[in-house]
Amino acid sequence: MRVEWTPAARRAAFRIFCWIARENPWAAREVYSAIFSTADSLEHLPWRHRVRSGEHRRIPVAGYPVYYISYRIAARRAGHVVIIEGVRHGAQDHRPT
Repeated sequence: MRVEWTPAARRAAFRIFCWIARENPWAAREVYSAIFSTADSLEHLPWRHRVRSGEHRRIPVAGYPVYYISYRIAARRAGHVVIIEGVRHGAQDHRPT
């Protein structure tokens, strides 16, 4: 299954990177990498996480569970696709992006 990112989700991941990089550039790179690695892992078992609201699911970022990725699974002509809709800190509200 293919993983696609919305532009808003990519911006959210970059904002997290910038926020952390102000204090610790190394940690920012680690978290940013973990965000994308976690999203890529959805290619194999996207249904393993429960639905939070509507069709949206959440997965904690591997190694950094205070961050989570919101996504949905959409049907396309060539099969299903995972659409990453947001990346947030757990203290933020639960709407995508």
